[in-house]
Amino acid sequence: LPDGTTILSVMLASDKMHLTNFIGDQRMHPLYISLGNIHKDVRRKINRHAWMLLAKLPVCKFAQTTFDMSGGTLEEAACMPGIVQQKMFHRCMEITLALLLTVQQVPRLMTGPDGLVHACVAILMSHLADLEEQQMIAITQVGHCLVCLV
Repeated sequence: LPDGTTILSVMLASDKMHLTNFIGDQRMHPLYISLGNIHKDVRRKINRHAWMLLAKLPVCKFAQTTFDMSGGTLEEAACMPGIVQQKMFHRCMEITLALLLTVQQVPRLMTGPDGLVHACVAILMSHLADLEEQQMIAITQVGHCLVCLV
C-alpha cells in the first residue's frame, strides 16, 4: 500500500432470524456491516447506529425439490436440500460483497470525520456469526469441528 493509506477494517455480522412463526415459517439472514476502526464501546450500543443493514439474504428450505440421484444413496439425497441452501447463501454473499472486493484492491479517496481527504482501502477483517452460521460459511456438517478434521 502507498504511504499514508488508511486501512478500513470492515466487519460483517449475520444471524438467521424468523420473520413469521405461525404461518409460512419465513426466515432470512440479515447481513450487517460496520467498521472495525470504530471503538467497541460505540459499536456495541444500538443507539449509536454503528451497524448498517447491508443485505437481506433469503433462506429457502428446498424440501419439495427433487434431485436426480441416479447412482446416489438415500443419505446423499437427504443432504441435497442443505447443500443447495449453503450454495445459495454463498452465491448471495458473492453478489453482495462483489463491490467490496473491487474496492479493497485500489485505494479510494474518502473524507474522514476530521474533514480531511484520506486514501483508504477497505479490507474484510471478520464475520461475526453463531456456530450454526459458521458451519454453513465453512461448509461443514453439524457437529463437526470448524478448524480441524474432527
